[in-house]
Amino acid sequence: MATPAFRQGSSFNSVVQGNTATLEMPTGMYMYNRFFISYQKAGVNATSAEVFADILQVRVLVDGEAVHKYTPEQIRTVDNWHNRRNYDHHVVCSFTRPELRSFDASRILGLGTGNVKNLTVEVDLAPDVLNVAPTLKLYANLEQSAAPMGEFVSIKSHNVIIKTSGSNFEYDDLPVTGSNKRLLGFHMLGAFQPADKVRVFFDDKKIVDLETNEAYQAYIADLQADTIQTGGRNSQGLETYRHIEFYRNALSQAPIMDMGVFRLEIETAIAAGVAVPTITEVVHNLKV
Repeated sequence: MATPAFRQGSSFNSVVQGNTATLEMPTGMYMYNRFFISYQKAGVNATSAEVFADILQVRVLVDGEAVHKYTPEQIRTVDNWHNRRNYDHHVVCSFTRPELRSFDASRILGLGTGNVKNLTVEVDLAPDVLNVAPTLKLYANLEQSAAPMGEFVSIKSHNVIIKTSGSNFEYDDLPVTGSNKRLLGFHMLGAFQPADKVRVFFDDKKIVDLETNEAYQAYIADLQADTIQTGGRNSQGLETYRHIEFYRNALSQAPIMDMGVFRLEIETAIAAGVAVPTITEVVHNLKV
């Protein structure tokens, strides 16, 4: 395996308030482990609050298809859950899984580009950024490798709309189905209340049943005790977030999404029409 290197990417194009800044990354001879996107305002490192307010969305596209899509605040929540360290003025796009216990397992999910024509990073800037000359820079942790894009994890945000206030809401159209996809888990980032209930079904079998906040805390404790992650999970924010996972001792335990029916139920008093941002983590092309 090649020695990891750390390099700055070329300059973003169209770094202007209200625009989508873009950057084309080299392909063919590199495997990427992580991207670090640095944001400055008037030459000064931005605070986390400024990053969350000024950057509306970050996307990583492989030959035009998004494999990462989220807001900085959303991916920061996911990173915190996995006990990854973050810095105020950075958005970190992780392809490898450094928290996995096995070194080989942590590296195998790097983003290979041997068969990729275009690798594009897009950053949407808010139209009302309160400064002149916002600055974006990208730094890449990479390896010299012509490995093709094989096993990888996509991380995407979706908005789950609560259709009926105060009753069951079923969501069976989570857009993660397809060939060679396994659902590692999802993160519901809405303002949940202790009385809210979450139930997950796979092929009509109830596999997760969180009827109370106490049940959710017990579920997290169970994940902490039985996990392939070093350091377990960061349980901050249990009162408002719902983190659900489907693998314990191996990534191959995650359900295959083209061989079953996935259904999510939320019983909540959240008002109808409210969007619950949901981040999915899906492993593609896993060899078992």
